[in-house]
Amino acid sequence: MKFSRPRYGFTLVEIMIAMLIASVLTLGLGAVFTQARGLYSSTEVNRDIFDNISRLTGAIRGEIACCYLPKLADGNDVGFELAQRTDGGFDLSFFTMCPGWQLSGIYAKPAMLKYSWAKNDDGQMELVRENRYAAGGELIGEASAETLFVLFDKIVCQVYAVDSDDQQKRWIDNYVSKDKLPDAIKFNFKLAGIDKDFQCMLMLNCQGNLAGDGED
Repeated sequence: MKFSRPRYGFTLVEIMIAMLIASVLTLGLGAVFTQARGLYSSTEVNRDIFDNISRLTGAIRGEIACCYLPKLADGNDVGFELAQRTDGGFDLSFFTMCPGWQLSGIYAKPAMLKYSWAKNDDGQMELVRENRYAAGGELIGEASAETLFVLFDKIVCQVYAVDSDDQQKRWIDNYVSKDKLPDAIKFNFKLAGIDKDFQCMLMLNCQGNLAGDGED
């Protein structure tokens, strides 16, 4: 009478299958870890850039929200202007009750602001902010300018207003008026070295049109 010897352990085939499954799981976890580490590193490297963009868009939002049209003084016939430049940039000028860049709203004064996306002397595109305080529609004091960023590949600014060509409302690149604000303004920011566009759309909620003569 023969007795079969009991089996202990795994066969070679079972061991090979287990090793294959373990290898697949290890490779998958390694890929996830590598991707997560790369995302963390890129976020840390660009964190200051993102913080500055957030601060910039926050300041512009506050300034646009307090945009107003004053009764303009002699020689100044522009209350709001967006003009495209020949170097591929733009100039955006408007009056605001609360200039917000590096200023507390408590100490802010009415001012005329000008954001220029233009080439500097080195041929690089840069975003420059010009601030000049105003008393109503009269500009007072000297203008101060500050370069904000040179890290953008491109900035596009458009306003939603009536197109002078066909009197239809649409997003347009050029707009100038002394008595009517556009309905909205939007910015598209393209960062250098980052494959991502940042869009900032600002709806104008102005303080009011102060260009009237006081009559109802």
